Amino acid sequence: MTVLEITPSIKDASIVQSLPNENTGDATVAWMGVYFGASVYRILMEFDLSDIPTSQNIDRAILKVYVSNATEEEVASLFRVHRINELWQEESVTWNNQPTFQETPSSNTTEVYGKGFYEWDITELVRAWVSEVYPNFGLLLKTDEIDSFTTKLIYTRNEAVELELRPALLVEYMSSSVKLCDRCFESIMEAYETTNDYLYSSSFDASNKSTISFIIKNDGFEGVMVKLQLSPDNIDFFDDSKELPLAIGESKVIVPYRFARYMRIAFKSSIAASSSSIKIWYQSQV
Repeated sequence: MTVLEITPSIKDASIVQSLPNENTGDATVAWMGVYFGASVYRILMEFDLSDIPTSQNIDRAILKVYVSNATEEEVASLFRVHRINELWQEESVTWNNQPTFQETPSSNTTEVYGKGFYEWDITELVRAWVSEVYPNFGLLLKTDEIDSFTTKLIYTRNEAVELELRPALLVEYMSSSVKLCDRCFESIMEAYETTNDYLYSSSFDASNKSTISFIIKNDGFEGVMVKLQLSPDNIDFFDDSKELPLAIGESKVIVPYRFARYMRIAFKSSIAASSSSIKIWYQSQV
């Protein structure tokens, strides 16, 4: 097992709604959470994952930050990690030009109080980055942005004295010397929000796989419809399964009936003008 600590991040910044054109990319500390009214703070950061070979099996990935101060230490702030969808620049990012991000969290929810280290499990997100399911544009830390006085202050990558308090990403993975059997198995998870119209998961190349399954879970609050689609060229897709209903909290397994090189899951809300959250696991074995 290889344990890699990636620190500092290659860029980070705090943005605030009340100062929509202010950039703090060079600050040594950064606020996150909600103070009051439009004083809503978010933190963006990005880590360099180039030292992790794409063939490695990521067993665990933990984001760690150190809180140096809190507006109300006795108030629990519920922070989550969200995947950023597009490029941003540390020296120019502001609230007004901030990048879009995945609304569905990519981590557990961590209760943050006063001073100390806090952690988020982002294993699935790092797996997706390393395997190039998504480009690595970094992550965003935020609350649900409802409760006031939840602001916490963390050290950034620019802290030059107590270096061990800078944000860090801890990644555990199997080295290539012991990973021969792991190459036989692949597992990728994606999370989405449904709409009235069909949306689609990433397409997966199944050309060198003998066993393939898709596991879909509806962890939202409305029903959804799902179906498996195949394609010979990753352009034209056709239905391989019938449209399947997925009730709230329900999970289903779909396996291909026929074979084509590329496969994906199509999904939509089952009730007009509603939305739900789903998770899709693609698992395959040689």
